[in-house]
Amino acid sequence: MAHEFGHVAVLRRNKIPVFAIRLYGIHGEIEHGYASKAQSIRVAWAGVGAQFIALLLALALMYFTAGVSNRVLSVILGPVLFVFTRVNVFLMIIALLPIGPFDGHDAWAAIPYLRGRVRKRRMARLEHEKKMRERAVLPEEDLSPERLRELEESSARAAAEVIGRIAKKAEKREDKH
Repeated sequence: MAHEFGHVAVLRRNKIPVFAIRLYGIHGEIEHGYASKAQSIRVAWAGVGAQFIALLLALALMYFTAGVSNRVLSVILGPVLFVFTRVNVFLMIIALLPIGPFDGHDAWAAIPYLRGRVRKRRMARLEHEKKMRERAVLPEEDLSPERLRELEESSARAAAEVIGRIAKKAEKREDKH
């Protein structure tokens, strides 16, 4: 039940409608609305994640009750802890098998999905870097030394003209005062 409710928690968090929950002994099934590939992966892992939380709680209970020598408590807790530890781990392994109706079919789809996302990011970054290189104007790479000297001389003349205009405006202001 914890496994199936782990699925339901993620489905509801993603606002995906849950139509039915069916439990068949140690196997369950959830009927839900459309989920994207990423959402399906999260839903699949949520079931095993809920089982893992149950396992951690059972291990904590086992740790804290290890020193208790109460016969009645050990008769009750023994089978409960067996189910929530050993049987739970076995069911987690079965659920993650990448075959048939098990969650492993969707859960292990995370590997190619993440690989594809990394590849898309890398391609986008390379494309961005390529565009930035194309936009960059680096005269040292494309111009001959003669053309580079001509550009430097023309920019020096343009700068001298601008400085001359600024100096004339400053002189006119001083004359008015």
